[in-house]
Amino acid sequence: MPQLSGPPRLAPPFVAGRNRRLSDRAGVGAMTTINSALNTAVNAAILTGVSAGLGQSLKTFGAMQFTLGAMVAGLFQPAPAQPKFSATMPEAGKAEIDIGDGYTLSINEANSEITVRDADGNATRIWGDPHVDYNGKHIGDFWGTTTFQLENGTKITINTEKSTWNDMTYAEQVVITRGDQALVVDGVSELTKGDLSVSVSTDGRALDAAHDDGFVIHENDASSTGWTSSITGGDVGQADFNLTKPGMEPVREALEAFNSSLGLMLTGWLLGVGVAALAEGSTEATTTNAKAAERFPLLNF
Repeated sequence: MPQLSGPPRLAPPFVAGRNRRLSDRAGVGAMTTINSALNTAVNAAILTGVSAGLGQSLKTFGAMQFTLGAMVAGLFQPAPAQPKFSATMPEAGKAEIDIGDGYTLSINEANSEITVRDADGNATRIWGDPHVDYNGKHIGDFWGTTTFQLENGTKITINTEKSTWNDMTYAEQVVITRGDQALVVDGVSELTKGDLSVSVSTDGRALDAAHDDGFVIHENDASSTGWTSSITGGDVGQADFNLTKPGMEPVREALEAFNSSLGLMLTGWLLGVGVAALAEGSTEATTTNAKAAERFPLLNF
């Protein structure tokens, strides 16, 4: 995309000799056209500059730190701190976890069970080798690493281990991260009893970076299965979970890469169409602005 290197090119200059021959009404119309064309050119130049600088800004975006809050009586008030993760082990082989915002997890080593509940009482149960139920309805089985991402941004990544005697996989480790917060549950698998343990830390970002998310699904109360696929965007089902089978990692990664590239291509295309819509000829500037506004209602013309 071209860089913004100087002032925008304006409509052809106002020619005094020619305009003296125009009626007063025509003169007003011509001035309106020129003003509209100037508006169009400036908007196009601004959009071009923004899109050109976007790539540069993304290079350092990951290193930026943000503090959310609000202005109250002219003073900045930081947003309330997110609730801390906490856990208890009421008895051997079981753990109860509170991750805030009404979300809880119950772990039972006896059958490799992980139950995630939200503030509305919806329950997602992962158990056995591993099956996934949502509010009592079976929605599929998975094999390899799968991440359940909650609506508040918390990631629950479940790593599995393979049995040596029945060729099945079982949930073995749960890694929960949100920002700096982290909670890790080891020894979830029923294949080895008595080794369940829980650790809480503030290494959330490092742990998140160190653990592959595997196949990611997103919490969505509007979905019939409670979760949607990060690849298709549709209600998650067995066809989606099949991407976690052994040997399917290259297919899943290729689909994720294609999905990401397609998103970038569509973004670039929309920006390009937006610039073109803004710069479609100076003599029809007013009409062009109206058309562009219809296509891009969030832009202010």
